[in-house]
Order: sequence, then structure tokens, then C-alpha cells
Amino acid sequence: MNMGKGILCGALGGLAGAMIWAGISCFTGFEIGWIAWGVGGLVGLGCVWGSQGSGRALGVAAVVITLLSILAGKYAAVELSIRREIGSQEEVLQSAVAELQKDEVVISYLADEIVEERQSQGETIQWPAGVNPEEASQQSDYPVAVWSEAASKWEGMPTQEREQYREQLKEHVRTNVQAFFSNISSYGFRSSFGVMDLLFFGLAVATAFKIATNESTPDTQPDTEVEKH
Repeated sequence: MNMGKGILCGALGGLAGAMIWAGISCFTGFEIGWIAWGVGGLVGLGCVWGSQGSGRALGVAAVVITLLSILAGKYAAVELSIRREIGSQEEVLQSAVAELQKDEVVISYLADEIVEERQSQGETIQWPAGVNPEEASQQSDYPVAVWSEAASKWEGMPTQEREQYREQLKEHVRTNVQAFFSNISSYGFRSSFGVMDLLFFGLAVATAFKIATNESTPDTQPDTEVEKH
């Protein structure tokens, strides 16, 4: 029995199953539990085919590969869904950095700093009607006095200081975008687990182990034969 080749082929079967599961979950919006069961079957068959044998050691390897494949499929499904809904991290980052080339966007950051400073001094900020301060990003979103002060501060900066500030903002945006994608991926992966997953995980593991160990159902034929006279 070639154990190494069996593990390799089992891993390839698990990878194929994980990709199928991730694709279906992403494009249908639903996780179909029995596909996890199928992943276990592919892993078990791959292990047996590659090793040209069977046994408990191969069965244990098939169980580990199955669990890792299912987890990988779930994670990939979450990542594909995020890409479909809001784009990739790189796309979002490029868009956000491109926005910083606009002076109005940069001034809005200065305005945020002014608001924060005034609030720390106990001043109450009177925002325009209907504006959510957390989403303020353009001139009309801010009180006139705050925006005027921010614009004057920006216009009074030397060119080199402006560029330095813009670069600082780009680094700030990169950090925030990376943190956002990390948090949303982690949350999406954790929330993808449910009670039914235990059932299908169990079935997948049992199937992979059974195939890899070549455990068959008990023979229903009589143990003894009737002697022919």
C-alpha cells in the first residue's frame, strides 16, 4: 500500500469537493449539506485509489483530510461571497486610495479632526439635517463653520505638507480596509456554522473513514452452507 500517494489523491479529492461546495454556496446563496457528505466520499475514494489499499491508518488520514477540506470549502465560500457583494480587498483599497486624490475628500478628514477636537472641548456639533456624522464625507455633510476651517487649513498647507498628509491618509485607509476585510471574513466564517453542520460533518467523516478502511456492511448470507448429499 502506497500511503503517501493515497494521502495525496485523497487531498486532491477533498480539494475538488471543497471547490464544488464553495462555488455552489457562493452562487446559490445556500449551503447544501449533502455536498459535505460527498466531500467525504471523494476523499475516501481518492485515498483508496491512490494507495491501492486500505486500512485504519488510511482511514484516519481520510478523516483529517475530509475535515480540512470541508473547512476550506466553507472559508472559500465566504470569501467568494464577499468578493461578489463588495469586491476584492485590492479593488476596494484601490478605489479608496483613488478617492484621496480629490481635495474634497482630504478636507473631509481635516473636518473630522476639527469635529473631534471641538467635541473633546465639550462643544456640541450641530450637523446638517439628515446627516449621519459617521458617514460624512463631503462639504454638504458638515456644518459650514467646520468645513470652512478645514478648507482654510488645507489651503494654508505648503505643497509638500499636503502630499505628506495625503500619504498619511492613504496608509490610514490601507490599515482600515485590511482590518475591515479581516473582520468580515472572520465573522462570515464563524456565522456559517449551524447545528445541521454537525450532522453532515459526521456523515462526511464516517463515509471517508468507511471507504478508506474498506469496512463493508455485515454479510447477510448464512455463515454455513448446507452440505449437498
